[in-house]
Amino acid sequence: VFDGTHKFRISACGVGVRFYQCEAFTGLASPLFGDGEVQAVKEGFDLMNEALRRRCEAVFEENRAVA
Repeated sequence: VFDGTHKFRISACGVGVRFYQCEAFTGLASPLFGDGEVQAVKEGFDLMNEALRRRCEAVFEENRAVA
């Protein structure tokens, strides 16, 4: 009736990486997924992206301090 497929991709980019993610919704109920729900999903992705960025930068700094 409703399905969401979440995809992640991490690519080398200079001395760092670039993180991509997307979500595709399918199924008979997917047209009922309105703007409010789409915005909530986007906000969740943005929060996750920011938390992931902060964690990766912290680990990088920790490893650099040890080296």
